[in-house]
Amino acid sequence: MIVLFEEQKGVENLAPFSLVRPIQDLKSGFFATYERLAHKYTSEVKLITRKEMMFYFPEIRILSIQDISRKNEIIFLNSCYLYPTESFSDTLNTIGTFEDRIVFFHINSSDIEAPELLYDGLYENNIEKIKDSVKSKVEEIKIKEIKNFVNYPWDLVYLNTFLMKVDFEILKKISLDIEYKALDNVEIEGPREFLLVSKRATISKGVYIDTNDGPIFIDNEAKINPLTVITGPAYVGKKTIVSQARLREGTNIRNVCKISGEVEETIIDSYSNKNHEGFIGHSYIGQWVNIGAMATNSDLKNTYDEVKVFVKPNKVVNTGLIKVGCFIGDFSKIGIGVLINTGTIIGVGANVFFEGELIRKYVPNFAWGGKEPYKKFPLPRLLNMIKTMFARRGKEFDKSIEYIITNLYNEVIS
Repeated sequence: MIVLFEEQKGVENLAPFSLVRPIQDLKSGFFATYERLAHKYTSEVKLITRKEMMFYFPEIRILSIQDISRKNEIIFLNSCYLYPTESFSDTLNTIGTFEDRIVFFHINSSDIEAPELLYDGLYENNIEKIKDSVKSKVEEIKIKEIKNFVNYPWDLVYLNTFLMKVDFEILKKISLDIEYKALDNVEIEGPREFLLVSKRATISKGVYIDTNDGPIFIDNEAKINPLTVITGPAYVGKKTIVSQARLREGTNIRNVCKISGEVEETIIDSYSNKNHEGFIGHSYIGQWVNIGAMATNSDLKNTYDEVKVFVKPNKVVNTGLIKVGCFIGDFSKIGIGVLINTGTIIGVGANVFFEGELIRKYVPNFAWGGKEPYKKFPLPRLLNMIKTMFARRGKEFDKSIEYIITNLYNEVIS
């Protein structure tokens, strides 16, 4: 059994998205990480996440004490490791670490004496706690180099193209209850075998699809309207509507979105809209986000310098990359004509609109406005807005979400 665990460093580094959702729910590639690992290792995959985040997953997906007792060996794997290349299957009673972060812990399940202490140790990156939670002697193995491990939100974006290609190979081998269309009436530039279209998806005339640089997957009930260009690798999720759009390489649109304009090397998570002209590139857009007409981000500095990102108001990280877009937290709204600077982070529940300036590099959670100093989005108004959005999509607003947002809101200094 493989168990994907959250750890504190990952939660901190993947803000604003990890503030209101478990790391295991963040997207890169076609599949969720637990689905990908289940196919890669033909193994059962369970999750350990923060207690307040458990409602995001079916109960059967969360690791239980009964799960531990019925398995001989368990590999606890860091949720930030999206596609493992290191070998850990034969290293029983070992903890693999990379730069002081626990990557995996392989243990015989009968040796686990204190599961809750073990979970705390994994979350806190506390090896001593982990050792105290088991009966057997445990050895630490230091990993010198690691690939496909996510540290910050831009890593999700840069791994996305690679993972879509990996996931496409899985798609071709397994049944996902999807019947694929015959492609005789679809105009394709490039290899036809690199395009999979659900039989329940709709592609109109006047759509141009290019698979020369990578595969494309159009999922159940997606609708691709005329005058749309899709260049692979790309994904269009369930019930998503794409109209007069240019989806360039590396575009990953999740479920129930409305998309128009130009998008490149970007992940747009479920229930988010970019339904007008404007450019979004090298970015991660959270759930329930709306991007207004002609809103545009920069993903390249005029000087071609490496992009630095304020991951916190007082912490700057050099990405080492020259193309980095924006990262917009869940439930945020971007007004018409807003111009977003290279490498900008916009927090959860922000309402950002044009006030004559380029949006600065860091916009805090629940900000209201277009320039510093930001006002604070009134909580009752924010919650009413979110409830309205859910109702418009026929979704029930879970009290757990309200609890998470309210707690986060009350942590923010006005």
